[in-house]
Amino acid sequence: MARSSTMGRRIGKIVAWIVAIIVILVVALTVFILTFDWNRARPYVNDKVTQAIGRQFTINGDLKVGFRHPAGEIGWKSWVPWPRFSAANITIANPDWAKRPQFATLDEIDFQVKVLPLIAHNIVIPAINLVNPSVDLERMNDGRNNWTFQLPSSKTPSQWKLQLHDIVFAKGNIALSDEQKKVDVQMVVDTLGQPIPIGEAMKQQEEASRKASAEAVGKEGAKKLSAQADAQAASAASAASAAAASGASATDIHASGTTAATGAAGGLT
Repeated sequence: MARSSTMGRRIGKIVAWIVAIIVILVVALTVFILTFDWNRARPYVNDKVTQAIGRQFTINGDLKVGFRHPAGEIGWKSWVPWPRFSAANITIANPDWAKRPQFATLDEIDFQVKVLPLIAHNIVIPAINLVNPSVDLERMNDGRNNWTFQLPSSKTPSQWKLQLHDIVFAKGNIALSDEQKKVDVQMVVDTLGQPIPIGEAMKQQEEASRKASAEAVGKEGAKKLSAQADAQAASAASAASAAAASGASATDIHASGTTAATGAAGGLT
């Protein structure tokens, strides 16, 4: 009995030490994240996002990382804070052939990432908040346009998956110069505070596309097209995941540019 009691106390001390070490590591990591000057990481983030989207991406203002309590979570999950990333004064360059130097500018972008899905290699972003986005869309007579991004391809699918639900902004500016259709307009977009459900829109578009493919080429052809679409989505997610985890996401930027383009140009092709 004495030996059993001694063993029990020893195991209890080991468990207590393990818990104490974990708590110390969590506290140290939290303090580091909250006190570290993340502006030192701007060159790294700029380089990674530039490689991901194939355009020069620059954070000219402050880059910050912090924690906030999750919105909409209940139970014990509401006690797990989400990291919040924000960056100010962002520019995305145009291709060399474009008339204007910048494709898009933003006063600020911020978003939160759910913590628990990261365990399963899922990057879940409930919403991206954009402050005063401005997008310049251009299309030349030969068909070149600046809203199509050349994302790098990957031979192996990424283990990480990216889920973006909403894009939120109050007002934004869009300029459209289309030489093919002889259009040159500028407009102000006001969402009246309502988020753009980009995640749901992308799901509906994908389902509609696969349904149309099935009707056109039959079941076997649709299976092949579906497999190709999944491979392309995995490749795009691989490029976007690194950017999203670093404080900005290529998919985020591409989605916002594409959404603006759709709203402004009325479905340009």
